[in-house]
Amino acid sequence: MAVAWLAAIAVLFAAQQNERYKKWCLSAFTVLFSYGLFVRVNALFGALPLLFLACHVYFPQWRNWKILLVSVCLLVAGVIANVGFDRYIARAEHTEVTQTHLMFDDLRALSERAGQNLTPSETGVTDAMIAACPPTAGVDFCYERNGWSVGVAKKPDYYPLLKKRWVESIKGDPIGWLKFRLHTYGQLLRWSESPYGIVAASAEMPQEFGFAYRQSRLSAAVERVVMATSRAAPALFKPYFWLVLSLVGFAVSLRLKGDSIAVARALLLSGAMYLLGYSLITPFYPFRYGYWTALSTTLSLMLILSDKTVHWWPGGQKHGSVH
Repeated sequence: MAVAWLAAIAVLFAAQQNERYKKWCLSAFTVLFSYGLFVRVNALFGALPLLFLACHVYFPQWRNWKILLVSVCLLVAGVIANVGFDRYIARAEHTEVTQTHLMFDDLRALSERAGQNLTPSETGVTDAMIAACPPTAGVDFCYERNGWSVGVAKKPDYYPLLKKRWVESIKGDPIGWLKFRLHTYGQLLRWSESPYGIVAASAEMPQEFGFAYRQSRLSAAVERVVMATSRAAPALFKPYFWLVLSLVGFAVSLRLKGDSIAVARALLLSGAMYLLGYSLITPFYPFRYGYWTALSTTLSLMLILSDKTVHWWPGGQKHGSVH
């Protein structure tokens, strides 16, 4: 998602600089942006600013309210297209894995507040399991580490009962549920363990997809650099750093002018909205959830700090200085 959207923005920036390629750029942007939107369900949280930017590039004469309205309509159409693609073209199998994770987490936290096990007995979660694992995101992983399996599968048989009990428990203690959700989001933002999800683990991967990963000298070198960086500048691997930077950068960009600033502004807002979208749906704490925010913020700051708009095409005209 992150790489596809960065490429989409590069194409859009190119369209700003050269009218000759504007139609071709629109096609490329549509493909790259749609792929990013399709590949992650929660990508929609960061999609609106990018659509707003695209409409602004191609229809600069429109008023902002009209651009926003069209952007919202395009986003809704994109979500519908995603559902249609999954169901009728890719014929993807629907799963409830993430939802099951979230409901186990919520019921574990609400059980502690209620003083009783609220998780349906059909799931196999016992009082001993509740007592052994603290309320956290991904609590069923804690159950498994202690030797208990709750069978989180694609479509667990107990899912309807679990969902019913989850809804009832939230209705009974909405404040407790909100506090727990914000707590898990806070953990995601400031997770302090060694970063993971950046460099592949030093182990062979199964060849289900026709290829296998084996650590090379290059990947080992990259891993050493990443781990050394994490020790020297740990804030870079904490999502809160990028969220604060994106919000501050967006506020600063409102006082600046220029085509590159418009691109930076959209990227900053997209990154912030994407990470904020996890506030009530944090399933666990991998740093990869902050990838888009980190990448979009980094590129945005590079654009803002440049004293003039970057022109990437030979013969492109320079724009005014950044004020």
